Amino acid sequence: MLKMLTFCVSPLYMNLWRALAGAGHRVTPVDLTSIPGQDHEAHLIKAVDEAKPDLVLTAGHPGSYANFAVLDRICREKGIFHVYWATGDRVFHHACSMKIASSCDLIFTPAAECLEDYRQMKKPAEILIYGCSPEHHHPYSPDPGLTCDIALAADYVHACGADGAESSERYFRQYCLETLLFPLTRHPYNLSVWGNGWEGRIPDRYIRGKISYEKIPRLYSSAKIVLGLEWDHLSETQTTEIPFEALASKAFLLTYRTKAISNLFIDRTHLALSHSADETVQVVDYYLKHEEARNQVAAEGQREVCGKHNYGQRAGMLIDKVKEYI
Repeated sequence: MLKMLTFCVSPLYMNLWRALAGAGHRVTPVDLTSIPGQDHEAHLIKAVDEAKPDLVLTAGHPGSYANFAVLDRICREKGIFHVYWATGDRVFHHACSMKIASSCDLIFTPAAECLEDYRQMKKPAEILIYGCSPEHHHPYSPDPGLTCDIALAADYVHACGADGAESSERYFRQYCLETLLFPLTRHPYNLSVWGNGWEGRIPDRYIRGKISYEKIPRLYSSAKIVLGLEWDHLSETQTTEIPFEALASKAFLLTYRTKAISNLFIDRTHLALSHSADETVQVVDYYLKHEEARNQVAAEGQREVCGKHNYGQRAGMLIDKVKEYI
């Protein structure tokens, strides 16, 4: 059994931490987000002294939940192995991930294209993509307050592109919106958009407000079609968490035709892919009219992700790699 400590308690990352605990390891999550920054050092030291971890788990942008400079110093002073899951790759690879990785002992990235940069730093690095937690991401009975034909759960984020991409590709998130969402607002669909920042971007009649991460699987179970936005269409491996979580919830997912998603899933077998506004409307019209075909794709998608992409499998891979170094 390995003893692990993490200060990253986002519900998204807790999926993997719980899977590690389910595999028999002791994972101690400590939430410092309500602690003033000037008090982090004392709390970090206390948590490390109490947990006595074999390794510390860091993910994403640690500046949002802990004083990383202090955490790094403590790990170095106490000889604690530090694992970093660089989930911001490729989009924030140089702006964030590379800086954090320079202080860590083992790097996991969802983007195969970033491996060489870490290895050039003499850091061992492996691919670790998102997955699903079947105990949380599963079908629910439709919620009357969430029922709709088409649903999107995402915050509006404008003009953020991937490092190293051509200038015409630096606004891929916007391309996703122009391909998947905006065309649907020009038709009389029963469309629900959940998340922050949509005011003034789409007609008010579609805006539903904030939704908690824990409630999103219920939304996925209450919509006939779920839209998925991506950040990067050039990577061979990087996706958001949405394909895994939506498919595990037995949703019919319509998302952008990226390289990574095309490598992972089969169009019109596990989900539906689009790369144009016209194709999006065609897919929506067809599958809203053909319930049996829609349900068949959703069922195949669920089988695929639960069988091949669950966090229990991700946790096993992480542990196997960690054991090579500690």
